[in-house]
Amino acid sequence: YYFLVIGGTAAMVWLAAAGVILPIRRIAGSIARFGQGDLSVRVQTQRADEIGQLGRSFNQMAERLERLIVSERRLLGDISHELRSPLARLKFAVKLARTSQDSNAALDRIERDVDRIASLVSDIVEITVVEGDPALRGAEGVSIGGVGEDVVRDCSVEAEMRGCRIEVSGGIDGQALGSRELVR
Repeated sequence: YYFLVIGGTAAMVWLAAAGVILPIRRIAGSIARFGQGDLSVRVQTQRADEIGQLGRSFNQMAERLERLIVSERRLLGDISHELRSPLARLKFAVKLARTSQDSNAALDRIERDVDRIASLVSDIVEITVVEGDPALRGAEGVSIGGVGEDVVRDCSVEAEMRGCRIEVSGGIDGQALGSRELVR
């Protein structure tokens, strides 16, 4: 009788432990894979107890982190692309300043490009502060026509260096909500 009670108790304890330990091991394995860079891993659970809540909490955290990491990677790619253009224009403007008779205009152009680069670096710092969450950034009304005029004026120097000319016909009226530099 005692062996039967001990055996039954041991079987029930083993089943209870397996019902707790195995799901926790699966969650731990998912966390380890996520920590190794597999951002798509999620815990599959239908449980309504604390272990199920732990799995759902992990899934919510993983989803938010994946969005932030993907957003940050995209942002860094965009910023590196955006820094190349003003740096190239700056290089052209320096060459133009050396050969131009109107050095003041060339120096004004260089100053605008330096200001644009400083603005982009400032955006990087601001974005780092808000951890890449665009919803936390302040937005303002931006004139699309004004941004277009700035782009045409900035690119005209490069076009002239290459023997081309930029012409714009018509105009753009409208406003966008966002950062002027990022819209540009």
